[in-house]
Amino acid sequence: MKNYATDTIIKIKPDYQPETTFALNWFQLSNGDWTATDRGPDSDKYDVSIRIYGTEAIINNFINEVESNRHALSGANVLNLYDFNSQEHIFGADIDYSGVIDVTVFMEPRAQKTWKGFEQKLSLSIINPTFIGGNGFLPPLRFLDTQYEADAERTINKYDSYNRSFSYEEHNADIGLFSGIFTFEDHEMIGLRRYLAKQRTNTISIPNIIGVNNPFGRRTTSYPLSVKIIEFQDLGMYNLKDGLSRWKAKLSMAEVV
Repeated sequence: MKNYATDTIIKIKPDYQPETTFALNWFQLSNGDWTATDRGPDSDKYDVSIRIYGTEAIINNFINEVESNRHALSGANVLNLYDFNSQEHIFGADIDYSGVIDVTVFMEPRAQKTWKGFEQKLSLSIINPTFIGGNGFLPPLRFLDTQYEADAERTINKYDSYNRSFSYEEHNADIGLFSGIFTFEDHEMIGLRRYLAKQRTNTISIPNIIGVNNPFGRRTTSYPLSVKIIEFQDLGMYNLKDGLSRWKAKLSMAEVV
């Protein structure tokens, strides 16, 4: 990655996770259904927290560039980044990295990490992102990590009195919830991110989750599932020995009945 103003090369530690936040506020209705208020895609956030590293001189030069940018006659407090390599898709797989990306920067104090090595922690927010992948698609949910959660809420309110007498209010709105971490190929992650950004509060159909017979707990369910995706967390990229990239993402889905 380079800073457009000075053509400075910036090396990024590979432990980043894209911080994508769709402008949705999910909540549950009295009948158990999930719904959300939506401020619209223009309010979605595409951020990332990264660590850049190098010699003290390199880190100091970068800090000086950010500081001098505060007083620029135009574009103050905005950095222009470009020339991202394929392992530096720090804002997510579906962002267009082919040109210049405008960001605003939040910096923490620099720190020495080795004898001659320094590190600078940054939080970056994209200004007016552009995307690839069109309307996206739902990729197959076939590579699922262990320790997923698959159950239904038990909507019984149990009240205890002073003398340990219990009373019960049965809500009768046990909605199934599934949450798990999946692995995707690069093109699948592009499709998934765009699909969720476009579908937003819509009910979607899940044709299958490979290896999961009861996605909503012990009660019998059958595919396809009608669900709403109430949480999406991009867990970032990791690289295989063959040079190919894979992405992990956490998906939480609520049953629609």
